[in-house]
Amino acid sequence: MYDPETGKKERAEKPEDHERLKALGWGHEPPVNEAKIDNYVAALAKKYNGLKTIDPNSKDWKDLVKQLSNLSDADLKKVVDAKIKWASMMAEPILKYGKHADKRHGGKDKVKSESRINEETYPKKLEKATTQADILKLYPKAKFSNRNLFGKPHPGGVVELTKTMALKFYFKDEDHRGTKMAKTDKFDVWSIWYFKPGSRKPISLFGDFFKSK
Repeated sequence: MYDPETGKKERAEKPEDHERLKALGWGHEPPVNEAKIDNYVAALAKKYNGLKTIDPNSKDWKDLVKQLSNLSDADLKKVVDAKIKWASMMAEPILKYGKHADKRHGGKDKVKSESRINEETYPKKLEKATTQADILKLYPKAKFSNRNLFGKPHPGGVVELTKTMALKFYFKDEDHRGTKMAKTDKFDVWSIWYFKPGSRKPISLFGDFFKSK
């Protein structure tokens, strides 16, 4: 297995060795060197900047999620900073909530406690929310996206609920401009998910993160 930051390699001879290295954020793929990541970022820009929409059920989208999940934090930051349509949008939550989230959000215990969310513990009213006010009553510190994340025919966006939990919504008005939200805008919650510390795979609590409307 490989250290995503240094590239150091260690063979996991036993299951306990694998678990120990996995807990440290190590993976089975060697990190991409600087020249390769620059070329990769350029290839992403060429492929995705021209796309008006993308189907989260498509092979391209699933391959993109898999590729980004194998990048180190430093390389993910390059993708985010490049502001590549779709690719940077996907890289941002992986960087914020992924393998090393405990180091970025005030310590392992804090993030671990926030991630103890499952189908039984999050407020079910969240699934029926249709306005900003509905969500803010349940999550006062929620952050709404002001970017056109999901364009026509179904514009919508993402809400960061906690450091490890988020939801995706679609506007009821299919002709919505899709950029900035107004307090009066109505929407439907499409999916709710969270990330476990040490993992970059979103875990669905409601709906399906990987499916679109």
